[in-house]
Amino acid sequence: MRPAHRAEDPVRFVVVIGKEGHIVTETLISGNPWLVQTAVEALRRWVYQPTLVNGRQVDVVTEVRLEFKPGQ
Repeated sequence: MRPAHRAEDPVRFVVVIGKEGHIVTETLISGNPWLVQTAVEALRRWVYQPTLVNGRQVDVVTEVRLEFKPGQ
């Protein structure tokens, strides 16, 4: 029987990317509990290109998957 989470399983979040391109909130969907804090720290360093709708910057809600590979 396979364990519920393995190091190779992605850590998945729903995130809100703010108007300036930084992740402002993250909500864990699934993933190895041992990797969640590392994943959150990585997410908080990411900066996205701001999304424009009708020429105005808007917040975006999306899913993000972080994959961890053993030995990397």
